[in-house]
Amino acid sequence: MRRGGRLIAIAEPPDETRAQVLGVSTSFFAGHPSADLLSTFARLIDAGQLRTFVSATFELREADKAHELSQRGHGHGRIILHVV
Repeated sequence: MRRGGRLIAIAEPPDETRAQVLGVSTSFFAGHPSADLLSTFARLIDAGQLRTFVSATFELREADKAHELSQRGHGHGRIILHVV
């Protein structure tokens, strides 16, 4: 993450200490994000103004592994479950 960026979280509050080390500000959207908010995020990602971090990708048959990882508090990045 580049200095001066912004760390945005919707699942849990971002780590303020880590954000300070990275030189970024934070935003946290508590509760269930609205369709409008998710659409805004999608537009920002498509425009290259927002980057996402993927920590792991699993096939549907490995859903148990994805769930285990999510329960361990994996920290940085999203867990993707690939459904064909």
